[in-house]
Amino acid sequence: MKQKYNTFWIVAVLIIIFVGIYIWQYNPVVKNGFLEGNMSISHACSAEQQWDWDSAVLGYCPTFEEAYIDWQVYVWTLDKKTKVAQINPDVNGKYKLELPAGSYTIDVGRLSWTGGGNLPANVTINSGETTTFYIDINTGIFYL
Repeated sequence: MKQKYNTFWIVAVLIIIFVGIYIWQYNPVVKNGFLEGNMSISHACSAEQQWDWDSAVLGYCPTFEEAYIDWQVYVWTLDKKTKVAQINPDVNGKYKLELPAGSYTIDVGRLSWTGGGNLPANVTINSGETTTFYIDINTGIFYL
């Protein structure tokens, strides 16, 4: 009788261990993913346009860093009610940020923004993966 009782508990513990391993292995934990790409803004001055832009509007040609400050881009929830993150490109326009897996809207933070380039746009971040999205902001400023 004692032998059957011990065998029962050994089998029960082994079953619990195997079920636990199965659940742990096949129940994926939601991980973060990455959003990366390059951001370009259409109103950055070229060498040929700098003199005209300087005298007509600003008194100088804005650097890319200044342009990125003027046109801040955010990652929003799909309903665009909550800002999740801000995209901060480097001096070359490249960016990379870590986000929880899910779907998001990428758009600028300006209230008067009516669109241009490829924004607003929806992206999906998958767990453990990198999603590439190139941001093109068309400010509506054109040179003759």
